[in-house]
Amino acid sequence: MKLNGKKLRELENNVLPDYPEEAFIHVTDEDEVLLLDRAQKIRDRLYPEVKEIMENTKLTFDERLKASQEIYGDLTPYEKAILDKDSEFCVLRLRDLLIKYYSPQFPKATREAVHLRILWFFREMDKLLISESITDSEWNFNRDEESPDFDDFAWWERVDNMIKKQFPEGVFTEESYRKLEEEIDKSRSEAIGQYWSEHPEQKKQFMEKLDKQLAEMRAQHD
Repeated sequence: MKLNGKKLRELENNVLPDYPEEAFIHVTDEDEVLLLDRAQKIRDRLYPEVKEIMENTKLTFDERLKASQEIYGDLTPYEKAILDKDSEFCVLRLRDLLIKYYSPQFPKATREAVHLRILWFFREMDKLLISESITDSEWNFNRDEESPDFDDFAWWERVDNMIKKQFPEGVFTEESYRKLEEEIDKSRSEAIGQYWSEHPEQKKQFMEKLDKQLAEMRAQHD
């Protein structure tokens, strides 16, 4: 690559812009590229209608949700599968980028917690979108500050209760994190149980080894 004088001076002086260039994810797998292309064509077709719904300040949250669901419901099963799979892959790519960035900075024994926190972040962001949309809708349609009996504390309590009805454990709370931990533990236990049921001989060997280790530990304490 041939550099002009200005570029050479910038490199020599180690001059960089204040911000890096816009980031993007580069997909190379042919099947994934095809999936991404087809999903984007569907989104491009739906975007004007969805944009109009989301920016219509005359619609409540429930009305926007219903209208959006109707658009999604009109898609063919094939189109739904394309969008759902592409969205799943997009989240997985973003998740893996964060895991690759943060995991090496943490002690190896704590990396599972890192993975869980990142998974929790993506789940809670989906919930945050809904909770913020509910708040925005209530602010625009059910908040009359000019009323003589308007009670700001009561208003926020009512909105919080609406959100809690959707998400009893809350959004970005310790309880919602514990719920995710419990779900992961349950899923892991079910997977282990399924593996042992399909490999009884390996289970028998494992249990015999475990019994032997427990017996040795008891003997050391006697």
